[in-house]
Amino acid sequence: MESEERKAYQWKKVIVLPAVAGALAGFLVSYALTPQYTSRSSLLAVAPTGIDVWGPASISDVKAQLASLELGALSPNRLEPLIHRMGITEPEKVQKAYEEIRKNTSMLPSNATDSGRLNRTTGFDVTYRDSNPDRAQQVCNGLILAIFEYRRALREESSRNTIKFLEEQVGDARSNAQDLHARLIKNPSDKALARKYRQAQDLYLALSEKLDHAKTLSQVEEYGLEVVRPCGIPVTPLFPNRPLCSVVGFGAGLLVGIALITANRH
Repeated sequence: MESEERKAYQWKKVIVLPAVAGALAGFLVSYALTPQYTSRSSLLAVAPTGIDVWGPASISDVKAQLASLELGALSPNRLEPLIHRMGITEPEKVQKAYEEIRKNTSMLPSNATDSGRLNRTTGFDVTYRDSNPDRAQQVCNGLILAIFEYRRALREESSRNTIKFLEEQVGDARSNAQDLHARLIKNPSDKALARKYRQAQDLYLALSEKLDHAKTLSQVEEYGLEVVRPCGIPVTPLFPNRPLCSVVGFGAGLLVGIALITANRH
């Protein structure tokens, strides 16, 4: 009886010791791996009343918008000031840093919302992964700045093009109305000409109003983006997951112990 108890105790040691050793080994190995920290910021793409700056109808539209935003905001000329602020100025190192930033950056739809304007907002997250938590936050903040600058430039360019187009339309409408008015003075009894003049005058006034509205909107400082969660300094690494490494090591050690018992019994 005592022999059986002793044997059972030995079997338990054969199982438990490798499992504990595996858990400890997994935990220690996790420190040998290069940690990866993630800094994240959540933004809202807001469409103020009367301004359709961001109005996707589905998740695929949101992803398409984000892909376009990422392509424009993460261009070399927009990221170069950020890279220089990191103390990197040599052309080859600048290019390498640019490629690294592009590789470790992601923009994905999120659940960020503003309950007061839920139907006028779309949330998305900007994340950056780095082995240094301080640098992760620094680059994340730089990315947010690049996104805002890109959106501002895009908005200003759109406003300029819209104003230029409307100015041309207003000029043509004015000339047409003036020409019809001059003809109407010579032929005051021509009802068809009078009707055309009124229509031309109405068109001129409508286009002038649109032009004034476009000029007003060009002065608006709201560019459709709001930060609802700023980039923070990550405290714990996203990788490696040390508790998970310990669990995996424990499982592996447990399997080794069971395998040893099985082998001895045969």
